[in-house]
Amino acid sequence: MSVRGKPAVPDGKHSTADPARAVSHPENAAAGTPARGIGAFLRASLRALICFAVYTVAFLAIPLAVAFALANRFPGVSVQATSAATALSALVTAGIALRVARRWRTPRTLSARWTAVGALTGLLLPAMLTALALALDSMRLERPLSEPALHLALALALLESVAICFSHGALYLRLIFDAAEARAGRSAAYFIACALTVLTAALRGGNAAALLCAAAASAAQCALYERGGLFAPVAMEIAFSAWTSLLFGGLGESFPGVSPVYALYHVSEAWLTGGGAGLAFGWGLALIMAVAAMLLLRRELAALVRRFHHALPRAVGAHKQPPHGGNGRCSA
Repeated sequence: MSVRGKPAVPDGKHSTADPARAVSHPENAAAGTPARGIGAFLRASLRALICFAVYTVAFLAIPLAVAFALANRFPGVSVQATSAATALSALVTAGIALRVARRWRTPRTLSARWTAVGALTGLLLPAMLTALALALDSMRLERPLSEPALHLALALALLESVAICFSHGALYLRLIFDAAEARAGRSAAYFIACALTVLTAALRGGNAAALLCAAAASAAQCALYERGGLFAPVAMEIAFSAWTSLLFGGLGESFPGVSPVYALYHVSEAWLTGGGAGLAFGWGLALIMAVAAMLLLRRELAALVRRFHHALPRAVGAHKQPPHGGNGRCSA
């Protein structure tokens, strides 16, 4: 039956005005009133910023404490101890993030196929730029390819990189992305995750290319996360870090006391490869990372274009309607 002329809601269905329905599905809540949607977005952004700040402090506290304690007593092992402490800190913070994120219980299916896609993406993007830089003679090898530098420290640095990348995935995706999606919707989750990644790049002194690269990489990782679970974006970051820091040095952040398999140095065209700062500061990686993100999100972008294509004629038609009735005449 209906109340005061309002149609009744059939059994087994929920109205979008139901508070429980609105809370469990934030897209419906945001669609109810603009103020409610904006409030949910602001609350999700504030919680994400708090999580980001707490994570950063916790992640840096253990390595800094270990380095400070061992710098004077054991200078010979301070670098190795700091690396081990960094890996331990990454695993601890990742475990805390995964534990806290269990409250949302967002279903994510782990996919070996998308994990492979993530790993190939993380390898192919820097590989293309490395080949292009060597072909254009903007970068050169310090040693020929027949003389690789292989040592045990590379394996230890790779384990440290795996721990750090897994920790990043647990924070930005399993905790922040899922929490924002549960509270404010999918679009807000993408925006908040990308904004925090750009903030991290800005705090590290990133230029315009680095900020664009950070936003595109975050969008690509969010897309991989939705399709293949946590391992897909983590595999992308591990592969990228292994190529730019361990296989070919000079393309990314270096590990203290660890020499790469092949060392590169810049000759010219720093705008393409980022110069001494690494590929992430060059326009080459920024552009191809943006292309990769658009390919992963091509369905969403196509839907957005179709929505804009249908909405534009309506907006133009509404603007051209006569202000006084529909016959174009003004009443006396």
